[in-house]
Amino acid sequence: MLWDDDVGPAMIERQIQLDRAVDALESLPTALVALAVSNGRRGDFAAATALITEGDSIAEAPANQDQTKDQRPQIPPDRARRSQTPKPL
Repeated sequence: MLWDDDVGPAMIERQIQLDRAVDALESLPTALVALAVSNGRRGDFAAATALITEGDSIAEAPANQDQTKDQRPQIPPDRARRSQTPKPL
């Protein structure tokens, strides 16, 4: 994997800005953790810890857990079975 130590974190920071601008609370924790990993690789463990803590608090927020498993769209059983049936050669 090729990683640019300057451009990579800048791209992640831009993604975080975009997620915050549109209140994309589903993807924001992932972007925060990605930036935390980048900061950890550079030795900035305090910033990495702060980003992970922020991501955890967003992921655990009640507003981010509105849909329970029963409320999520379900694949109809007949379609689920068809997608798992191997096709003849």
